[in-house]
Amino acid sequence: MLPLPLQRHDLVFFMALDESCAVKPAHQRPFVELWQQSGYPFWLTRESNATHCQVGITHYTETSKERIKVSIPWQALKHYQAPPRLEEVLTKAPASWHSLLQAIVSLAEPYGVTVRVYGALVMAAWLGGGQLRPDSDVDLLFIPTQGTQLKTFLVELERLTLRLPNPRVDGEVRWLNQDVPWREYLKEDNQPCLIKSVEEVKWVARKDLSQALKQERLFLSQIAIQALYDELMLYPKPGLVSPLDKGSHSDMDVPLLWRSIQSLRHYFLKMVSLGQQQVSFERLRQEGVRAEKHMLTITGGVNTYRGAIFHLGLLLAARASQPITSASNICARILDLWGDELAQHQRLVRQRPSHGQLVYQRWKRPGALEMALSGYQLIVREVLPFYQHQRITESPSHARSATLLLLMAEVDDSTLLWRGGEQALLEVQQEARHILAMGSLAQPPVWARYVAFHYQLVGKGLSPGGSADLLSFTLALDRYAAPPPAMAPRSPLLTPHRVCA
Repeated sequence: MLPLPLQRHDLVFFMALDESCAVKPAHQRPFVELWQQSGYPFWLTRESNATHCQVGITHYTETSKERIKVSIPWQALKHYQAPPRLEEVLTKAPASWHSLLQAIVSLAEPYGVTVRVYGALVMAAWLGGGQLRPDSDVDLLFIPTQGTQLKTFLVELERLTLRLPNPRVDGEVRWLNQDVPWREYLKEDNQPCLIKSVEEVKWVARKDLSQALKQERLFLSQIAIQALYDELMLYPKPGLVSPLDKGSHSDMDVPLLWRSIQSLRHYFLKMVSLGQQQVSFERLRQEGVRAEKHMLTITGGVNTYRGAIFHLGLLLAARASQPITSASNICARILDLWGDELAQHQRLVRQRPSHGQLVYQRWKRPGALEMALSGYQLIVREVLPFYQHQRITESPSHARSATLLLLMAEVDDSTLLWRGGEQALLEVQQEARHILAMGSLAQPPVWARYVAFHYQLVGKGLSPGGSADLLSFTLALDRYAAPPPAMAPRSPLLTPHRVCA
């Protein structure tokens, strides 16, 4: 696993080039230094390792071009970003290309395919077009949302390129972190496709690739479902619905919540696809609104998992946007991709009447949006490490219960504030800290105090719903994050394949 979850063709920016940076061929070092000092990007190539990032750039002259490889320490990396969308750089292409490129943009939209650009056209967008020649190809990266429509789209694309052959359209289809030349993807199901990632190149039959990628989407979405289920089945949960009682919720029970969880299956699958495409936050928000409306239809208007739709949707999209990586990188990705839009959305939301806004106005306590805008630092730095330690030393149930207590102790839970005000929040936080300080929940006195805490909250009509949502978030993040090799999840895309020499 690389220190950062970069993918092929990502644009990489560095702070400086010094003697620790290797340039091949060496005579191109002055050009590379000038390129970096001008603030231009390199593109990620294969062969990166734990200490150095391998990037490339092409030096164009009037009569030739030369590819340059640069090896740079990871600590010199400033930032990175996905290749630009085709519509963002289309005007930088030669006028003779516009008809074909605009037709590709129009063709891709109804199929739900995002089209990004790498190669010479990206260079032209940065430098002004001198890198393109009459015989230049255009390199496109096609990122689909639905595999069932992909082959139809590619057949239409092939017909389009036969009708408009200039320029030649090269490029790849991306599924998660697997890239396949788009013309090879049109082969018969039993024909091998050459697929590439940052870490390897391998041959896989197209039908096997399609099946593995379908399983990977299910694998990622089912983690979110499982996290909600694990939280639901936990007992006791102070003030919350469990298999033994309704907690402080007269309008909810386990069957209702389970139906609500099941109603989110398609939403989580969709978030895998949208995250892979790195769509805007507004697009994610629209999908979340649809999921919430569907959930409310299933529950008869009872709000069961609005917070989980937000938190887990963001988490799943961030995980799907990159190869498997650490928990901190997954949460940092949320801000990298959607931080500016989240901040803008926060400003708009704070002007609208809602339970969350009323709580924020009255008590000035941070809510779900503020948690996301922090990059979930509380979860990454405190809650997840605590849970991972508890998981080793305690039973699964006790580990989750202790983690819920930690969240109740540290989070300014808007549900508690709405139901009981600031004094109720402070009392709940104090009792949660006291129980944690008593020691393991496996000890009978500690367990008795914890059970009594549940009935105290039920008696007062209090429910830490925000903490419950973040417990599900923590459980899912733990499974999404890259584990030690001995603990690796059984993901279909992590199985061995024959690697090309």
